[in-house]
Amino acid sequence: MNLLDNGDVFGERISLVDLKFDKNIRFAGKRVNFGVQVANLFNSDAATVYNQTYTATRLPNGTWVDDDPATPNTVEVNNWGAITQIVEPRFARVSVTVHF
Repeated sequence: MNLLDNGDVFGERISLVDLKFDKNIRFAGKRVNFGVQVANLFNSDAATVYNQTYTATRLPNGTWVDDDPATPNTVEVNNWGAITQIVEPRFARVSVTVHF
């Protein structure tokens, strides 16, 4: 059973800008293509995936606790809502293609 219904919580907005420039140069019946491509131009770090697992233990009296008393030497860490993946980082690609 989920803690929240679908659409109850939203992450930040994801806006990505990719840029690509190409230039074709023709000479002597041949063609050279120069290109530069930049992905994620403004280097957004928006979260795309969150941890949706909430860990809790029910005691015999019916109450719920985060730390399981049956494992006293182990500290359970509840990472519900923690970011597990972000947008791919900015990168650039330079290309030269010769058609003959």
